[in-house]
Amino acid sequence: MTLPEGSVTRCIARFKAGEQNAFDKIWEHYFAALVKIARRMLAHGAATGAVDEEDIVQNALLSVCQGLPRNQSYSTVDSRESLWPILVAITKYKVTDHFRREGAQKRGAGRVFNELPAGPGGDEGESSSGGLANLLADEAPTADDLVAMSEQFTHLLGLLHHEDLRQIAQLHIEGWKNTEIADKLGISLRSVERKLALVRDTWYEWWQKQDG
Repeated sequence: MTLPEGSVTRCIARFKAGEQNAFDKIWEHYFAALVKIARRMLAHGAATGAVDEEDIVQNALLSVCQGLPRNQSYSTVDSRESLWPILVAITKYKVTDHFRREGAQKRGAGRVFNELPAGPGGDEGESSSGGLANLLADEAPTADDLVAMSEQFTHLLGLLHHEDLRQIAQLHIEGWKNTEIADKLGISLRSVERKLALVRDTWYEWWQKQDG
């Protein structure tokens, strides 16, 4: 099957093959969504210094642009499903790095999914920049780290057998508050909280098996 000319998968393949302009389409596809993530994090973190979320996202996209065609670790990044979590992770790192330099926030995360809930029925309160998965790190993630994040993210979403659960989980990971998710999807806050509890239970069960 021939992929549409503007599809992310096709643009990634073209860019890796040396067609520099192909990244423009990727940039256009993700820029606005990443700006929203950066803006939400900056608002939650109460940044005091002058910072432009668009500058942060541009830096994040440039990091991927430089690494994607030349770093062997990115060889398995070939679709929107594998690229998106990497873009989110780098954007969140860039915001956190700003907070660190500003001295306004000190947080540690290490790996992408190390902030799973303590167990079923955990806190269902509002999300900020963390929640089910904390994508922040004290040090810049390596290309290998980012690919591992992408693979784990894809696997965890695959454990959720309903599209609404996957959509809510992804929004939560991106830092949306429960009330914002409810408004976006046109459902009740209680419904969002209930579905997030199902996500937590599913992921916690998987996490226990890994530790077992």
